[in-house]
Amino acid sequence: MTLPVCAHCGYEWTWKQSMQRYLAMQHIDHGMKCPSCHHQQYITKKVHRRLATIRFIPYILTIFSIFLFSLPMAILILIVSIIGMVGIHPFVMTLSNEK
Repeated sequence: MTLPVCAHCGYEWTWKQSMQRYLAMQHIDHGMKCPSCHHQQYITKKVHRRLATIRFIPYILTIFSIFLFSLPMAILILIVSIIGMVGIHPFVMTLSNEK
């Protein structure tokens, strides 16, 4: 897994830069500006599908953990899995010059 790379200039974004832009929700309609060349970058459709799949993992884990463990343990598993899911987003992102 690698961090996003600008499709225009080849600059490899840091984890912090990727998270800031992802959490600011700039990528949804307008893309994200490269920190180096300021060229507009967009998340590819393939990555959108991959991220949609990853978003279900915490909920599936929680459902199974409710049956296997107590409710407080299931809530803890949910919180940890959501933090993990958000933390890996920058490593899954692939950028493109076009929408």
